[in-house]
Amino acid sequence: MVCLHGTDQPTVYLSAWARVDGMIVEDMDHALYVDRSLIKHLAMRRTLFVFPRELLRFAQAGASNRVAA
Repeated sequence: MVCLHGTDQPTVYLSAWARVDGMIVEDMDHALYVDRSLIKHLAMRRTLFVFPRELLRFAQAGASNRVAA
């Protein structure tokens, strides 16, 4: 999985819950707010994406290249 997509905060949790067996709210909270292995990225039209920290730079670079073109 590259990222989770949501229209607001709760839908990111629902996206993870639908895809990860045994996922609980505390797992997502810990990844987002304690060890910060997941990063929230607010994109166009206020669409929320959650990326693993190491992949966020690729998403930002891809968006920047598209705007520049």
